[in-house]
This record gives sequence, structure tokens and C-alpha cells, in this order.
Amino acid sequence: MVELGGYVGRLLHVDLGRGELTAERPDEALLRSFIGGYGLGARILYECMPAGADPLGPDNILGFVTGPLTGTPALLSGRFCVVGKSPLTGTWGDANSGGKFGPGLKFAGYDALFVSGVSEEPVYLLIEEGQATLRSAEDLWGLDCIETEEMLKERHGKGTEVACIGPPGERLALISCIITDRGRAAGRSGLGAVMGSKRLKAVAVLGTQKPAVMNQERVKELRAEHLPALRSGAGEALHTYGTAAFTQMQTTIGRTPIKNWAGWYPDDFPNAQALDGPALSRFEKRKYACWGCGVGCGAELEWQEDGRTFRDHRPEYETLAAFGTYCAIDDLRAVMRMNEICNRNGLDTISAGATIAFSMECYENGVFTQDELDGLKLEWGDGRAATELLRRMVERRGLGDVLADGVRCASERLDRGSEAYAIHAGGQELPAHDPRHASAYGLLYQMSPTPGRHTQGGMLSDELPPEMLAALGVDPNLQDKDPLRYKAQAYAAGTAWLNVLNAAGLCQMGLLLMGFDHVPQYVAAVTGWEFDMAECLEAGERIEVMRHLFGLREGHNPLEVEVPSRVLGRPPLESGPTAGVTLELDELRSAYLRIVDWDPKTAMPSGARLARLGLDGLVTLEAPAYGYDESLTVSAMLHERREAPTTYDRPSSAIGGVIVAPLLPFDEKKRLREDVFSPYLDAVIEAGSDALYCLGTSQEFAVMTLEQRRTVAETMMRLAGKRVPVVIHVGTNALDQTIELARHAEDIGADAVYSVPPYYFTLDDRGLITYFTELAEAINIPVHVYDIPSMTKVKFSPAVLAEIAKHPRITAMKDSSENVTRFQLLVEQTGLDVYQGSEALQLASLSVGAAGCVCGAVGAIFPELPVKLLDAFKRGDLDEALKVQRKLISVLRLLLGFEKNVLHAVKACIQLRWGFEMGRDIVGYTPLSKEELERLDRGFKKLLVEGFAGGGS
Repeated sequence: MVELGGYVGRLLHVDLGRGELTAERPDEALLRSFIGGYGLGARILYECMPAGADPLGPDNILGFVTGPLTGTPALLSGRFCVVGKSPLTGTWGDANSGGKFGPGLKFAGYDALFVSGVSEEPVYLLIEEGQATLRSAEDLWGLDCIETEEMLKERHGKGTEVACIGPPGERLALISCIITDRGRAAGRSGLGAVMGSKRLKAVAVLGTQKPAVMNQERVKELRAEHLPALRSGAGEALHTYGTAAFTQMQTTIGRTPIKNWAGWYPDDFPNAQALDGPALSRFEKRKYACWGCGVGCGAELEWQEDGRTFRDHRPEYETLAAFGTYCAIDDLRAVMRMNEICNRNGLDTISAGATIAFSMECYENGVFTQDELDGLKLEWGDGRAATELLRRMVERRGLGDVLADGVRCASERLDRGSEAYAIHAGGQELPAHDPRHASAYGLLYQMSPTPGRHTQGGMLSDELPPEMLAALGVDPNLQDKDPLRYKAQAYAAGTAWLNVLNAAGLCQMGLLLMGFDHVPQYVAAVTGWEFDMAECLEAGERIEVMRHLFGLREGHNPLEVEVPSRVLGRPPLESGPTAGVTLELDELRSAYLRIVDWDPKTAMPSGARLARLGLDGLVTLEAPAYGYDESLTVSAMLHERREAPTTYDRPSSAIGGVIVAPLLPFDEKKRLREDVFSPYLDAVIEAGSDALYCLGTSQEFAVMTLEQRRTVAETMMRLAGKRVPVVIHVGTNALDQTIELARHAEDIGADAVYSVPPYYFTLDDRGLITYFTELAEAINIPVHVYDIPSMTKVKFSPAVLAEIAKHPRITAMKDSSENVTRFQLLVEQTGLDVYQGSEALQLASLSVGAAGCVCGAVGAIFPELPVKLLDAFKRGDLDEALKVQRKLISVLRLLLGFEKNVLHAVKACIQLRWGFEMGRDIVGYTPLSKEELERLDRGFKKLLVEGFAGGGS
């Protein structure tokens, strides 16, 4: 690759599942087309990530991407982007951050880092002078972000820059974020949960590999031209107070939402100056700047509260609004404290504040039960109550567990009319810019590839002077002749320009201070390209369409995103600066679609538009029947635009529907307790189970002798008494032993046998075919393949399974890969009846042709839930099916809190629900501690309060 200014010229790919790290040199044409940041990120993720990837699964790719100006002498050049599929919205996700990490990644030798797979144990990635290694993060897991950063800096040297997650990210809170510099946040899209799902605690970088600058004299000229503007006017205000300089003004003119978007100034928030810059300056300890800034809008504050001294970053405008005006809180110390909690633990302050405001309105309207509140009074303006609720969200404790995934998930779980108070667009909580004051934000919240955002277009609309927008080719004459087209043209051009600014690694404050021209000027000077405004706008549109195509492929049509009615002024506010204003979004959106040449129903860009942008050969929009596995949130599982089957055909094999795997109660001598097992088995059967699965799910079969397995199988067959079919798992590491157990199962009357492949060593494709074919030849009852790659390290291909299925007695399989896309391929290509092995994906799998579900942990506790879901699906009641699916996921969420000890947690829940003493496990897991049992008891009682016993809606 020819040397380019601004770029190191290396991308790092990390597969955590395989522990593989590989470097790539990107082509110059790719870089020039997509610049960097989320432009380059979107292009790479579209190509490398399979359609329908689970955002919290191994196929999602998490990228840390710099731009060509990051870490160069260009002013305000300290930014980088984090990209990935958002678990919060189910579509394209990105987050932007400043500080020093972005330049640090480039100095360490890479323009970007892309992480796929899931590590078995917590790890962190160290990149030092171009050398990357994965290190154990066992000692970091559970630490907050500041503790993590300090430990890594102490371990690897003072110049180390760190991006990390806190406990909420580890616990997969969907509003968690990624923190650098002790509180600089890549805040939006829930990408902290993606990092947590990969068990990647941190990325630590250090190095000295500064990128080349092709025209240093021109960069010096531009700096000399722009520095005076950075130190006067708006630049001076930002240096003095940060974005808090604008809080009072924004509130008084009606731009800042109040009381969860339902209130107004001054009636509902008269004390606007309480959260303004001068009020914060009383606590200022020192000022600081991001790398290469020139403005220095940051500051550290220090204050005392409850006998403790706190030190943290000064809250930004968005944070002051989210914890302040959204919640009607004018207690500045409470707002600072909540900001400190979020920075320390890694929560998006906008989403956290919006979720607290949602909770306060729910409290006002009697949505919560007293048990859920646990003594908390969430009254408007109560900073202490809000701070306590935030702590519970960090810990996923009590009501905080419901709220840690944001307002959409919370409203879906709570129901009870709470959706009316859930202010979001596509799952993303809205920022502090009111479309009733600035109309373009209404369009932005709906149409952005990352819905509900404010940093990607709306700020560059009709608010700016026509003579300024003329630099982007916006016709100033249209303001009077065709104001609707003028607004749409300003929005489209401004969005394209801002995409290049973001992708290049610049701060958006540059617009206020340096105008539009500085972006193409700096890109040209640093890279050596002849890069003018026309190419800048074309590249920006290409980036927008690339991100948009990613969303379309995942089933996200922005035209179907609903901006909450109250945000658009329906009904209009009764008083205040925007009283009586209602935004008619439809007309503005239609004008925008005509300008960008997107279909008014599908939002698909025209072929001509794609060809002009060089994207026509890239588009492959064959999304799976279900967009992604929402194993922790099911808010978009039923997309109305897709045709899901509403009838259920019984599978071809004799066994179908819900197959429950009961857990086994053992005494201290590892003997099956029949006095417990018999009534427990009765309860499971009476709950409506279609069949029983013997010796599966709990892993205990793997440590039993063959004689123990035979005894358990005989006992279950006898106690079941022919009331339901019984399938027996017979898999071992040796084919002859598997056949021995299978023949025994046939002799005692089993209806079928299941088998995993050998799990200590890995057979090749031919070996797998031989193993299952010889097993089927040895008996005269059906054989089902059990695919659980997390345990066996074997992942059957559809082609191999189709070959295995040629034997007439091999009729079905259980797929526990937890990937809906793969599941659909298995249904379509193998000829087998395919059963879903994860209750979290039961509904999604039924919609793509599942024969049923083999239920383990949840089915063992609440067998009636999967039965109820299947019944609802059979009769075409998808709303009811989705409600039950949410309940299944709520149980799984509880169990995930005991990830390393799930077996004991399940047995404890069975005892809590049924009263059956399930005893010890025989694998050897450490029993739950007293504290863990108490936490499990609280969580389980909460489920019962919500109506889980009996599976009601």
C-alpha cells in the first residue's frame, strides 16, 4: 500500500472464540470511499457479519475505528467510533468518543480493531507498538471502569490508554457503554453490552507510531487560521463552561425536554440556572482537553457529599438534561453524583436519565407495585431517590434489573400501560433536543441509521443561516420558494457533511467554531488527496447509505420507527416556549426521501443512486426470516413486515412439541431420590409437556457411569408410565458405549434416543457421519442428533446433517447453537425435524419451521411456559406468544445472574417453586452461597409476583 497521510495502514481482526489475531492492510480506494470511523466500520461489518447476527452472540462484530485525522495535528482531532450491531435497537449501532484512546490506538499501530467471537473466560486485549495479545481479565472482571483503567495503567505503563466496561456491561445491561479516560464515554447504542457478551473487559493500547501528514505546511496554515476562533466567542464559552454553557439557554427557549417530555419551562422547571455552567464552576478543580483539541471544554469537579469526597468529569449538557430537566431535578449535587456513577460503571447517561424519568412517570401513575419499589418513592425532582434507583440499575437489583435495558424493554416487561411513558425511537432513548423547537430532530430521530440520535444530522438543518448552508450546496432561495424542500435539502446535505466529520475523527464543536470548509481542507492536507467539498458530500452520503443498508438487511426500515406522539406535539403543550406546536413529520420525510431517492415504502435507495455511490454491486439484502436472536430482549421479535407462519404442522416424527428435560434429585451418595423425582415428574407431565428428555441439559450425564445412566433411564420410564413419550440421551465419547446405552433404551421402551457427538475429541465430517449412521444401524427406534457446540466444540454443517439424515432412522435433531439464522438453514437444508434447544429462541424458531423445543433450565422450573407459548403459536395468537416468550427470557435473565453455577440455581428454583428438595449436583459445582441464595430468592419471588406460576400473561 502506498503511504497515505493520516492512516497507519493496518486493521486488526480478533476472533475471541478461536484466540486468533490477524492484521490486514486496507486498500486505499476503500479508505477514500468510506474515510474511517463508522464509515469504514459499516462497510467492513456489512461484508463480514452474517445477516441476522445475534447482537449478543459470537457473530456480532465490535469495532473500534479511528479516522484519518485522529491523532494528527488537525484541530479537534481526538475522536474515534465504536461500531457493532446494537442490542438496544436491533440495527446498526455506533458510538463516538473523545479523550486519548482513539489517538492511542493509532499510535499503537492500527487504524481500527474488529472483535468477533466470544471468549470462554474474561480477557483484555493489549496492543503495544503493533503487537497484539490477549490477556486474562479474571482479576479485572467485576471492577468498575476507573479501577480497571488504573490497574492496566499500573501494569503496562503510564502512557497506556484504556477502553473498558464496568459491571453493567458485564451483566449485559442494554444501556451500558464503553468508557475511556475515567469517564469519556462511547455512550450510545448499548455497545457496552456487546463488549460484555464477548467477555472482553478492556482494550489497552500504547505506542509511538504517529501517522504521516502529507502536507504539513497546509495543516499549519489551517491551524493558524482557525485557532483564534477556538479561543473567542463560542470557543471561549466552551472552554469556560463546556457544553453546560448552553443548559439554561436551551431550557428557556424550549429545546430541552422537561418531565419526560410532558412538561415545560418555567412551570415544571423554573430553576434552569441551577444546572448551568456557572453553577458547576463552583466545583471546578482543573480543566482538561481531549487529544489535539485547542478548546479544552472539559473539566474535573470535586465536591463533598455524605462525608465523602467525589471527583469526576463535569457533566455535559445532555447529562444535565437527562438527570436534571427530564426528571425535574434541580439538585446539582445529585446530578453530578449520578454522572459520576455512570462514568464509573459504564452507563449511557442519556438512556439512564431517560429511564429514571420514565420510572418517575410510571410511579406517578401507579404502574409499580410496592414490592417492586422496595420502599422507593420516585417523585419528580427527588435527586436522592433517582440516585438510589440508578444504583439499582447498575447492580441489576430489584426494579433496577427491569430498567437496566432501557425504557422500551422495561415497558414491555412491565406492561400495565407503561408504554405511554416510554420515550424512545426504535429502542433508543431520545437526547435533549426537542423537535417542537427544532423540527429537523423529528426527522433525525426516525431516519438515522441509529434511531433516536442527535449527533448525526439534525443539528445541521434549517437552524443555520442560509448563507452558511450555501457552502453545502443548499439553495438559499428555496427558503421562501419551497420551505419544505429547503429543510429537507439542508438535512440531507448537513447529514452527509457531518458523516465525514465523524468518520474522519473530528469533534462536532468544529462546526460552531470553524464552519463547514475545515473538514475537506484538513482531510486533503493530511491524506494528500485532492478532496474538495463535492467529494466530501458524496463520501458522506455513501457512508449514510452504507449504514442504512446494514439496517435494511437486518429488517430495520426507518419508516416504521415511531417517534413518540408527545415528542411531536400530539397533544401540543399547553404553555411554555413551544406551546401549541405540533410537528407534521410526514411531509418533511417525503421531501427528504425524494431528495435522497429512496423508496417511500421500503426506504430502499434506487439502483441509480446506489450505482452513483459505487454500492450497487455490494447490496445483498437477503435477511433471515427473523432479524436477530433477541436472547435478552424481545422487543422487536415479531416484525410485522415479515410473514411469520400462524399455523403449526405436527412434525413428521412421532415426538413433537415441547420436550422437557427434568432435573435429577440426588442424595449425598449420588443416588437418584425417587421419593422426590416421582412427584416432580408428575408435576412436569401435568403441566402439559409433550414428551420427556432423559439425561440431557444438566451435563450430569457426562460424569455418570453407564450403570448410573441405565438406572436413571429405567426409573424415568417406569415413573412416566407411558403417559408421554420419553427420549433418552445416550451420547458418550465412545461409539460402542453409545450403542450399548441405545440398545438398553430400546429394550426398556424408549420412544427415541438422542446423542451428542464425542465431546472429548473432535471428529471430522466423515467421522460424524459414520458415528451416527452406525448408531442408527444398531437399533430399531428413531435417532436424534444433539448439536451443542458450546460443549462438544463440534458445529455440524447443514451439508453433513443432510448426509446423516439419509439414514431412515435418523429423523430429528436438537440445535443448541443459539443462532436463529443457522437454525433456519438447518430446517431448510437437512430434511430433519429440528428442535430448538434454547427457550430464549422458542418463538423465533417456531416462526422458521421448528418441530418444537427441547426445554432445559426454564422448562424444568416452569414447564407450562413453553407449552403455553406453543399453544398460542398454534392458534395464531402471536401477541400472546410474544408475551410468554418474554416471560421465558425473564427466567433466563434471573439464571444468568448465576452463570458459573446455573445448575444449582435451577435446582434451587425448582425447590422454591414446587417444594421439591433437589439436593446436590454430581458434577462438582460449588454450591450457592447464602448471599447468592438470598439474591436468587428475591429474584424468584419477583417472578412469582409477576404471574409466572401458571404462565399467565
